[in-house]
Amino acid sequence: MLIIMLALLGTAAVLLRRNQALALAELLPGRFVALSSVGVGIELLGLRVGGELGHGLVVIGLAALIVSCWPLRRWAGGWLLIVGLSLNAIAMAFHGHMPITPQVLEQIGVTHPIGTVLGGSKDIVAAGWLAQWLGDRFITAIPSLRYTIAWSLGDLLLIGGICRAATGQVRHGLSA
Repeated sequence: MLIIMLALLGTAAVLLRRNQALALAELLPGRFVALSSVGVGIELLGLRVGGELGHGLVVIGLAALIVSCWPLRRWAGGWLLIVGLSLNAIAMAFHGHMPITPQVLEQIGVTHPIGTVLGGSKDIVAAGWLAQWLGDRFITAIPSLRYTIAWSLGDLLLIGGICRAATGQVRHGLSA
């Protein structure tokens, strides 16, 4: 769901600030775009495979995403993107999926035992301080659609970074 939300936010930023998006795209080297695409593919494959192999693929995919985001560090909002992605990577690397606590699920109105991978989701029910602090814990309900989203701290930083990049000034020569 986060990928869809980020894609929608990115698309809106491109439509609303086309020149800004084109200037940012020019600053991003093609090799990092390719590495990011590979990282996303590996991560998604890992979430679908499961087990030790899936866990390893998630870690490799997230590492590729973090490396591919390095040129963004000098953009407006770039550090927010990198820190948000890193927080999500830590949580997912430890649990193999994004952790969500039983308490958050209870607030949503769902119950599953610890260790359950939630179908149609990237989440796994987990306990502990890492799951509590870095897992999905902020709840947004959309009653008209009968839909509920749980966000992590990393997700919020990613979205903040995208919004900042979309609205900030583009300075050429900062992609190194």
